[in-house]
Amino acid sequence: MEQKKAPVLWAGIRNYFFQNRWNIMLMGFFTFMAHGSILFSQRFGVDTELMMNDVSEDPLGRPGLYWLEDLLGLEWFNLYYAQILTFIFLALTPVAFGLLFHLTAREMPRPRISILLFGASFLFSPLLTAHIYFICQSAQIMCAYMLIAAALLFADLFARDPARKWYCALLSVVLMNIIFGCYQVLALAYVTGAAAIFLLRFLKESCRLRLLFRWIGIHAGCFLLGLISYLVIANLFYGGGDSYLASQIAWTHLGLEEGIRRCASAIRSTLTTNPPYYSGGYGFFSLLFVGVLAWRLITAKETKRSCGLLLSAAGLFLVVSPYLFILFTGGDILDRLQLALPLSQSCMIYLTAVFFPGMAEMKKTFMQAGLGIASLAFAVLLFKDFTFQLKYCNRLYYTNEWVFQYDTQVAERVYADLQEVIAANGLDDTFDNYMFWGSPDIPYPHTSVTGHTMGLSLFQFEPQIGMAPVNRIRLISFMRNMGYPVKSYFTEGETAVYHADFQEYFAEALEAMPCYPVPGYIQYLSNGELGVEYVIIKLGDSWRME
Repeated sequence: MEQKKAPVLWAGIRNYFFQNRWNIMLMGFFTFMAHGSILFSQRFGVDTELMMNDVSEDPLGRPGLYWLEDLLGLEWFNLYYAQILTFIFLALTPVAFGLLFHLTAREMPRPRISILLFGASFLFSPLLTAHIYFICQSAQIMCAYMLIAAALLFADLFARDPARKWYCALLSVVLMNIIFGCYQVLALAYVTGAAAIFLLRFLKESCRLRLLFRWIGIHAGCFLLGLISYLVIANLFYGGGDSYLASQIAWTHLGLEEGIRRCASAIRSTLTTNPPYYSGGYGFFSLLFVGVLAWRLITAKETKRSCGLLLSAAGLFLVVSPYLFILFTGGDILDRLQLALPLSQSCMIYLTAVFFPGMAEMKKTFMQAGLGIASLAFAVLLFKDFTFQLKYCNRLYYTNEWVFQYDTQVAERVYADLQEVIAANGLDDTFDNYMFWGSPDIPYPHTSVTGHTMGLSLFQFEPQIGMAPVNRIRLISFMRNMGYPVKSYFTEGETAVYHADFQEYFAEALEAMPCYPVPGYIQYLSNGELGVEYVIIKLGDSWRME
């Protein structure tokens, strides 16, 4: 029996790649349309500048990042290599999910157009740009996203033949350790994909309640084993990331009413046109998917009522899955945490295309007319949604590139002016009391658009550590990466001196200083009584803290 099944599996894989060879090439083209600019960019952003400057970061409970980093040869970070790998894994992700769908439910109607729509919807999502921005880990995260399809496939193979396919369960659990260890929110994307293949498998064939429960139990068991084993490994060996994850949960300091209000606001933002990340199409695609699902369940005479309830629940879960993390945290989550939403929308579009009724299935003329109108509306909205998303993907990349070039010019100017001030005051190379104050005003072009981090200047961005005006680590790292060896770091004691004495003795002088780029924005200030001296670089009157 085992010898007969393996060839069937390999035949299915071979048939998929043969039948979809043009689709696969189009996936590469779609990826290039939406994200191709990363292949020709030298920019880097927040967190990447620290890695390039060899500043160690908190692992945040993500061992998978380190495992894939070593496996992919990224332990010594190379910007171009990371960008190429990111592009490749991004293009392969819809290919992998297409293979998963093909093997899960063969002989589907409209398989090629369905896969094409899935790939376009997924690849055009501007939410992916929020992760690609962090090029220091984007290759690992995109690889992990692709591996979700493999983990689901192995779990499904085990569910089909638990007695003989036990090793598939082991492979699925191992892959889940890597996936969840790259980015914890990918666990939600995993269960979103599981709901999709559940519908694919059981909507097209006669349902047996026992089979459905066995499938759910096996997949749930594999998922829980993967999640628990990841948590054990992360907490024992990689710090767990508890403080970071805890900071994302707003319920701890919000009242029930405020928490509900924020959750409602966050959900509403995904359902309305809310650039740059949300096109407003998710609500319509959800309604159309629910309608097609309801029609399929009603017309499938072989489907038992109990099976229909389970399938309906899976469809509802697919719709609401992107909002579960919002409800868990209490709203106001970062856009880059919405990794389940691109997959959820793509799966709904795919399933809608697969199960959308044909004219032959409609008996009455008015039903055929309604079907024609619905088909036209679906096509128009798909085109509108795809063009919206594609536009904002490229606008985000454009803004990011423009700001990086601006930062490069600022760094060059600041360092040149700094050397003049150092020479004029007889300071030597050992002097390191540089204090960068404020952030420059960025003259954004009118075609630009910013996200939470994308499009922000590294001269603007500083973490909320309570001493941002003093320890501008990100700014210093950026300048060093650009070839300007500025050294500036204040110990806790030195920071205390600043907060206690600096403003008292130097506040008036600082206030009187002009801001970059007006001459005099860099000055040498000293106080003999305190025995302190600073070179102040006043970039602006205020600074942005994140």
